[in-house]
Amino acid sequence: MTLCNHCSHDNRAGMMFCEECGRELRDDVPRAPLSTYRLVEIGRTDAAEDGKSASITLRLRGAAETIILYNMARIVLGREGKVATKGRQDPVTPSSAPDLDLTPYGAVEKGVSRYHATLELESGQATLVDEHSANGTFVNGQRLNPHKPMTLHNGDEIRLGSLVATLFVT
Repeated sequence: MTLCNHCSHDNRAGMMFCEECGRELRDDVPRAPLSTYRLVEIGRTDAAEDGKSASITLRLRGAAETIILYNMARIVLGREGKVATKGRQDPVTPSSAPDLDLTPYGAVEKGVSRYHATLELESGQATLVDEHSANGTFVNGQRLNPHKPMTLHNGDEIRLGSLVATLFVT
């Protein structure tokens, strides 16, 4: 068993990242002070608080925040539709917002589509589906075919356009 230096969780042998907090399990990795490490929680319910439900954690490359998705069977990843581009404004309808808006993480500049990909969690198993995005969806460097689900595993790197995140299922 490997003890996490950040949260003190006792991880299974051979794990590279903590199963609880997602931090890398190496002694020489500098840790950010807790005051600068903010979690963005989406969909938390009482069932999630008492450990009866699985969650998905996304660690976005270059962001100080970690996104934790609780009790989400299906979530659309993308960006808000209202963006000024070359002097014109994208039209926005009330239904154009994805479930998880990645705009605060540079989604527009990184080529994330409004409805880029769908993340599904069923019985503790996560899958990712590209929603025919303009700049592609990748898992560990492999481009996904549109509308064809890809099974995900702890520590997988997902890329939406050029926005990169590491995924953990807990």
